[in-house]
Amino acid sequence: MRSALLTARNKPLEIVDDLEVEDPADGEVCVRISFCGVCHSDLHYAVGALAIDFPVVLGHEASGIVHSVGRGVSRFKQGDRVILTAHSPCGRCYCCLRGDKGACSTVKELSRGLLPDGTTRFLRKGNPVYMGFGLGAFSEFITVPQSKLYLIESKLPQDLAALFGCALRTGFGAVFNSIEFHVGQTIVVIGLGAVGLSILQAASFAGAGTIIAVDQLENRLQTAKRLGAHYAICSNQVDVVEETRRICKHGADLVFEAVGDPNVVATAIETVRRGGSVICTGTPASGSKLTIADALMFVMGEKKIRGSFMGSAEPELDFQRIERAWTIGKINLEEYITRIRPLEEINMAFEDIQNGVGIRTLIQFS
Repeated sequence: MRSALLTARNKPLEIVDDLEVEDPADGEVCVRISFCGVCHSDLHYAVGALAIDFPVVLGHEASGIVHSVGRGVSRFKQGDRVILTAHSPCGRCYCCLRGDKGACSTVKELSRGLLPDGTTRFLRKGNPVYMGFGLGAFSEFITVPQSKLYLIESKLPQDLAALFGCALRTGFGAVFNSIEFHVGQTIVVIGLGAVGLSILQAASFAGAGTIIAVDQLENRLQTAKRLGAHYAICSNQVDVVEETRRICKHGADLVFEAVGDPNVVATAIETVRRGGSVICTGTPASGSKLTIADALMFVMGEKKIRGSFMGSAEPELDFQRIERAWTIGKINLEEYITRIRPLEEINMAFEDIQNGVGIRTLIQFS
């Protein structure tokens, strides 16, 4: 089958046709991929900002059609339309049993490019190939546990469905799962890629008061305004902290960071009001350090900072919420898709990210 293979960091992905995928075992499903989004986390792996073993098939934001199912699978059948997601909590580990599903121990295997059982379902010339984020969806077929699938029962098209697996799930989860969100709160979203725009739309859907969007790119600021932002701040032109305090005297109630840059997190901490919260959804480079400029005022101001990984892991609930919001016309997903490319143009899709082109490029398989 055709796949995009990364053999080393800072090398172009190779389009190969000799990758093999194992048949589904008990509780597993084989899916034919329809669309897969090209996420900034994929770029992190490609350039070495995140460590992973090689060779690896990246891609973790996808939709597809069920091709075959293993024994014990009752929720899905051949021909079902599904959304795939990388992180689904096991429900058994120390953190899951205490309600911290986003911190589920299976994340350790995902970061290594493996399934929760520590194995992979890809082979090439008899040798194992790793599955980026435990999916490897830059491939025509993948075999994964049924817990990584969500059945599409609405008229949601396959291209939009792919966005649910990462960008939408991360954004909506940050608002609905990571914190106790209150109607009327003033929020700031820093970074207006697909995740940042999802946070913005989720906050609007949840009843936010004033929404302030921050980015370096004017085209993304304009998109944010169309999707519900009341104010747009270009961080290349003005001081984000000062401009936010001009708009809301005491600072924002909540600041969502969707960049993955420790310097941006530091700005978010300064931007949030006393007693407010900063929620970090961006993926920072391995080994990067966070420094708080004024630690004393952080403590005396009782500010809070929280990490939020892929929406704090309530995938099925989040997918239902997002699907309903789209069905009743409360969120706009069409704005996200800038380009749809064939697999052969996967490296151009990575260039789209590096050049700040649009919001999301999708790879189309079928």
